[in-house]
Amino acid sequence: MFSNIKYVNLSLKGFPILSLFLGSILVLGCATSEDKTESDSGDSVENEVTSDDDLPRPKSSKTIQFGSTLVTSISNNRLTSRTVDRKNASDLARSLKGKNLNDLQDSVYAERLSSRGVNAVLGKAQKMMDKLFTKGIKQDLPETVKLEIALAAVQVTNVSLANIFLQDIIKGAKNAKLKSAAYNAKGVLFLKMNEIPDAALSFKQALKLSPNYPAAIFNLGMLTLKYGDFGTARRYLSQIQSDWYAKIGLVVAERNLMNNSRVKSLCDQLMRSKGEHKMVLYNCGLYFAQNKGDKKKGVELITRATKIPGGETNWDEKA
Repeated sequence: MFSNIKYVNLSLKGFPILSLFLGSILVLGCATSEDKTESDSGDSVENEVTSDDDLPRPKSSKTIQFGSTLVTSISNNRLTSRTVDRKNASDLARSLKGKNLNDLQDSVYAERLSSRGVNAVLGKAQKMMDKLFTKGIKQDLPETVKLEIALAAVQVTNVSLANIFLQDIIKGAKNAKLKSAAYNAKGVLFLKMNEIPDAALSFKQALKLSPNYPAAIFNLGMLTLKYGDFGTARRYLSQIQSDWYAKIGLVVAERNLMNNSRVKSLCDQLMRSKGEHKMVLYNCGLYFAQNKGDKKKGVELITRATKIPGGETNWDEKA
């Protein structure tokens, strides 16, 4: 879900608060499957956030377990709640022979999820155009396919290609959620270029069109969390706290706002469902050690966090 994850080094009321959390927030919304299955990270997604029911869905995706693909990580970070089984996606892309336009549209979607590269996505899109031409159909690529090309371009930071397709969707799409997805992707692209104000504006534009669009809500919540606006982060992340990873963000926000009763409730929930997750252990350990003054409990949880693989190399040193 993130290109890199770093410590947020803060200070509050005389003592340092180190949160094992976010660097660049890169979360894409996509035309999604309805599966609530096991992802390739091994994490089961118990609670799905609001679905894109009014977006066209790939016909074949229900036969393949993608994991949760409503909100998809660019880097497929295994420590986050939204990952894609790339092998299954790649297998599906190869199995779709392109006998009809629906299969070709599905294969574009599967190629993008498999992260085989923007050229693979463009290749399948070209086959769609060729089939339309041979059938004598004068039709542009479907807007959902344009979005998949744009998302693939965002993944590899191909700015010019991404902007061509994103602007086309923004100007021409009638579906509000498609436009929201395009604005959200533009926000991700701005983040990758470290253009933070433009990224925030793009996420807000996505929400102006679709107020419940989860990817933009998540990105704004994590972006404001990273830069220390804990009240705003809480406001956004509270809207999608059915996602357990958003709950970890809420732990960081509420802990810095000194809302100890809320942090305790969140940590109790997370420890029951994700009690061996590195960031759950670390951030809840900080709550016990720094907010509650229970250093023994805090050290126990943080020590357990260091024994779980994943994250950046300096995480365990900081712990």
